[in-house]
Amino acid sequence: MKKVYFLSAAFAALALASCSSDEFLNEVPNEPVAKQELISFVSDNSRNTRGNITGEAAAALLNNNFVVYATKGTGTPTIVMDNYNVNYEGAATAGSTDTNPKGWEYVGYTSKQGADQDAKYWDFAAPQYDFVAVAGLGAAEKITSTNAGFTVEVTDPAQMTGVYFADRVSAKPTAAAATATTPKYEAYKDVITFEFRRLNAKMRVGFYETIPGYAVRNLKFYYTTAAGGSGVVGMGGDYPVSGNFDISYDALNKAHAAFDPTATGSKHHRYNTFGRLEYTNAANKMGDPSKPNLAADGTATAADNKQFLGTTANTATFAIGDWTVDHSATPVHTAWKPILPFESNTTQITLRVNYELVSLDGSKETIYVRNATAKVPVEYSQWKPNYAYTYLFKITDNTNGTTTPDPGVDPDPDTPDPTPIIPDPTDPDNPDPTDPDPSNPDDPDNPIITPDPNAGLYPITFDACVVEETDFQETLTTVATPSITTHADGSDVVGNDEYVVGEKIVLSVPAGYTPLAWEVLVSSTAITELSAEAQDKAGKLTGWTGLGGNVLIPTAAGYHVVRMTWNDGTGIRHAYKVVKVN
Repeated sequence: MKKVYFLSAAFAALALASCSSDEFLNEVPNEPVAKQELISFVSDNSRNTRGNITGEAAAALLNNNFVVYATKGTGTPTIVMDNYNVNYEGAATAGSTDTNPKGWEYVGYTSKQGADQDAKYWDFAAPQYDFVAVAGLGAAEKITSTNAGFTVEVTDPAQMTGVYFADRVSAKPTAAAATATTPKYEAYKDVITFEFRRLNAKMRVGFYETIPGYAVRNLKFYYTTAAGGSGVVGMGGDYPVSGNFDISYDALNKAHAAFDPTATGSKHHRYNTFGRLEYTNAANKMGDPSKPNLAADGTATAADNKQFLGTTANTATFAIGDWTVDHSATPVHTAWKPILPFESNTTQITLRVNYELVSLDGSKETIYVRNATAKVPVEYSQWKPNYAYTYLFKITDNTNGTTTPDPGVDPDPDTPDPTPIIPDPTDPDNPDPTDPDPSNPDDPDNPIITPDPNAGLYPITFDACVVEETDFQETLTTVATPSITTHADGSDVVGNDEYVVGEKIVLSVPAGYTPLAWEVLVSSTAITELSAEAQDKAGKLTGWTGLGGNVLIPTAAGYHVVRMTWNDGTGIRHAYKVVKVN
């Protein structure tokens, strides 16, 4: 669902003693002047599935201020409001003036251009008004027009959580507005609703495992040159960390945020970190209900021993970090890390990890797996503003990692491993030296007019509320070769233990693989990916059905075994993915 911020303008009638100033007011001749009335704003909740944040709570998210730029006319329009500051004075002030029906006031303040702000009134002779608005601009940043919008310079991703931008809103006189459809026009005096959304995106990373008979613990990540890996979750890719975002508007009034990775001042990192995994208990198979958990030494225990991965998508173990969110004075401990949007990204996400398998049967057997990798196709790393991205990695018995002798145990697993500072400008993992070519993600620092019968003089007034929701995109990637990623189109993965009947599931593989065919068969009993591969190679799996493309729409519950066929240059190869459908 979309996280929408409502910023609204209501129009109040101002009683006039006479009509002697018709020409000055640009009123249509012989049209009556409306009686004095205040049209209160009521937020439009019909488009939302989750609750609105209004009043002081909304004002807090907007930092008690937003900026409005408005024009009237078409072709070469006249500026009506040039970067007007609208400030929240509190609910107690609502209705205290004609321009403050809901606690928001602009009269008496100074615009970002340094001008004194007075009341603005509707001009019913004008064929059209256009409004754009933003909250969180820097001191030197301004809206430049109702077309080009504005530019936001970002020097810290945490800064972006305080920036909200809205689609453009256009208004026409009543009759003209009633017949306009593309784009939709509001009518003069009617409610004007800005749909605000965050300029930043956010991301979380989770893991779970489905290896029969074992629990998985002690994941170490290799996104830096730390010799022993890091307990802090990190993924390779192309992550912008500073630069300019240009906001513009299309013919349908939709706002777009564009980040130019090649522009001067743009900076990237080749990896991003997301905090440490908050592990959970593992259920052993030793048969003693009084000791349900797996102990550190592989035996049974009644005590908590939270050092293992979850075993289903809806019990996935997430990386938790401390991030600055929504003007927070202190960092918020959460899995959701703010990131900068990057819709034109062309670099896929990569993951390399080590982990340990501990037997659930009490034998104390431990297996050490090294260099397990996964790649998330690039189409799932093109981050949009106001989207929340969940990346789930499933470790199965068909892992592509290798087993090694005991490498030794981290003596202090709760202490973050240091990221090395290597004074070598050719080291791609060193974020400190000056980047000789910030445009290249492979270089250091880049892992990174009909008369209106209600014509009159009406002050333009504002209010704001916030709908607390964002668009969600969740992907599920198998740690295998190749990594097959599934994405539920329009629904969450987490919460339904992967997927449900009738849900469109998109199948993808990383760059470098060209699928020759996608096929599926359904098993009513549980089956692992390694078992599926072994049985298929032995000719024991039959009934494969071609999908005709990379989309699966399951019609029945069960374990759907997906087979992807490709040619690696030496012959035909197959990759497998098991999709559980409820």
